[in-house]
Parts: sequence; structure tokens; C-alpha cells
Amino acid sequence: MAETRKFHAIFCDDIRHEINGKTSLIGCYTGQMYVPVFPVTLPRICIHTYLSTPIEKPFKGGVSISVMKDGDILTRNDIDGDQAVETIRQHLGLSDDSQRFILIGGLEFAPLALDGPCLLQVVAEVDGEALIGERLKVDLMPATPQA
Repeated sequence: MAETRKFHAIFCDDIRHEINGKTSLIGCYTGQMYVPVFPVTLPRICIHTYLSTPIEKPFKGGVSISVMKDGDILTRNDIDGDQAVETIRQHLGLSDDSQRFILIGGLEFAPLALDGPCLLQVVAEVDGEALIGERLKVDLMPATPQA
């Protein structure tokens, strides 16, 4: 079975880069976010992205990461795939047992205004191939039953 490219996106309240090299994701969402009212302005929402490809199928040409709200693009970040692979080779090095090239990134919206319930989604486009990341549905907080 041929190795495939992989793309993941984690929605969270904050991304912190620790001095020991670790990345901490604070307040991670698992597909759903509830807010008390609409319209609402989120003070911050972050997205941690992870894109990998097999060594034998390196990124070529362009890599783009788009964040969409109900199908409309909020932002798009373009990366030169060839340059990214060359940077990985030169600065990080590849061991003899390396199996994948990995690009890790973070996006932040501070603030993000939302008029009503919506679906946020992250899409990576690599060499003409669309890779769909996780989604976050933002909805009105359900009413609590009266006692």
C-alpha cells in the first residue's frame, strides 16, 4: 500500500511554544464550540496544522493552507513546497531512517467576529491535491433545562 499525505488541524484557544521545544495547545476543541449569543466576537481562536508527506513524494511547487467559514476563505497562506523541502534538508537534516517530510504551523485569529452559527474548516492544497482538515462547528449554547 502506497504511503499517503496526511493533514490535521486542531482548533484551540492558544498555542504556546515552550523553551524546551515543546508546543502546548491550550483549550482544544473537538468539533464543536458553543457560544452564549450571536453575534459574538471570539477574543482569539488558534489552529495548529500538521502536514506530512512520504520522503518519496516530497512537496513540489505550491503548498497552501486555507481557513474557511461556511465555504468562504477567511485566510490563505501559501508556502513554496520546494523551498520547504530544501529548508528541512539543510537545517533540520534527515536521518537515514526518515520516512516523512513534515510541515507544522499555527494560525491565529484575534479577534474573530461571527454573526451566527457557522462551520470553520481548514484545507491544505498540495501539488493540486486538496487535503481536508478537521472542522469546528460554532453553535448557540443549548438551553439548560429548568429544575
